[in-house]
Amino acid sequence: DGTTDCHALFSEGSNRLAEALAPLERRLRREARFRESRNDDIAAVQNRLRDLWVADQSGRYAYLALNTDDRTGAAWWAYRLATANAITTDGRSTEAMRDILDRYDWVDGEQFGRRTATQAWLLVQHSDHDPAFQSLALERMEPYLESGSVRRQDYAYLWDRVAVNTGQLQRY
Repeated sequence: DGTTDCHALFSEGSNRLAEALAPLERRLRREARFRESRNDDIAAVQNRLRDLWVADQSGRYAYLALNTDDRTGAAWWAYRLATANAITTDGRSTEAMRDILDRYDWVDGEQFGRRTATQAWLLVQHSDHDPAFQSLALERMEPYLESGSVRRQDYAYLWDRVAVNTGQLQRY
């Protein structure tokens, strides 16, 4: 029965994705350690962004690892599910960053820590489905360049990303 075969392949593909994600998530969570702020609100943002960053990066690594030319079996389902996971994660991260930017001007390195600031930037960088939001974040980042609480390279990467996503020429 084709339906049963399809369900079995889908299930095996789901298992392959889960098996690819689990060790990546563990490794990235260890790498994402940071000094938690004493301010409960800032600490909550730091933890939220760490979790989103881990999901973002593990999902992307799994997507790359599961890429296949096989368009017929469980490997194909695993790859398609990894693609859907990355897209869903990007949407969830964009909404979370939108909420955070409703409360804070920007997630800068001085107030939130350099690692958290870079994680915030990366989540915005991956918000390609919403160039207007990327542009807003870029505007919010700019005032922090002079103090060094935003890395110049993060600003440059996002500036070029916004340009490409809006049909403009890259600067950097």
